[in-house]
Amino acid sequence: MMAAGSDTVNRMGRILGGALLAIGLTLCVSSTARAVEIPATAECQTTFKELIQKGSEKPRGKSVRAGLKPVVTGLVEAGCLSDAAPMLRDKKPMPFSEQCAAAASEAQQYWGPLTARARPWMKAFERKVRKPFRKRSNRLWAKIDRAERKGQDRRSRALLKKLERVSGKFLKRNSNFVDRVTPFFEPHAAASILGFWELVSLRCVGGGDVLDSKTGGPAQRVLRKNFDFVWSAMFLFSVGEDDNSASTSAVLALGQKQ
Repeated sequence: MMAAGSDTVNRMGRILGGALLAIGLTLCVSSTARAVEIPATAECQTTFKELIQKGSEKPRGKSVRAGLKPVVTGLVEAGCLSDAAPMLRDKKPMPFSEQCAAAASEAQQYWGPLTARARPWMKAFERKVRKPFRKRSNRLWAKIDRAERKGQDRRSRALLKKLERVSGKFLKRNSNFVDRVTPFFEPHAAASILGFWELVSLRCVGGGDVLDSKTGGPAQRVLRKNFDFVWSAMFLFSVGEDDNSASTSAVLALGQKQ
């Protein structure tokens, strides 16, 4: 009877142990499941804009991280960001986790087609406008330097005026280009910032540099592939008609070492 009772206890122990192991594995799997989406939902984008707007109404003087801490914590509480800690403190990236692979795949599915549409416009502007301007302005600066070294003040002033005219024409063409492409980029501004923040939040990339080549990993590769679109969209973020570049600068700087 004692032996039979002992066998029963042992069997129950093995069953209980197996059940606990199964529960533990389930919890481990659940802990790696991501609830935050890339791109962010419309609700999360609205929450983000509201939090940024609320923060911009408060007196300034705080560091970037201190000023945006309520935004980050508010996003986490709303289920729009996975973790606040990597956003607010320097955390060593862990770019090769399963979570980062999944997040990078989502990010590429979102940004990839948008980059494919925008890149031809940006390359054409670079080839036809920005590159010729750089060449011409570099030549003019070289001439100005030579004139100044030779003491040719009159020629130097004439060249500076010419450079001013050339720069003015470029700035006008650049402004016109930005006006044309803004309707395409701007609707993706909040989602792109939140997508980048989520990659930082999951420790897939560092927060200090969108092109941080030291980190490596799938998320960093996605950011490099889509850098021109992602950066342009993030830069065009605004929370209203009266918004200025201050909120954008603060948003982009979060994660930088302060």
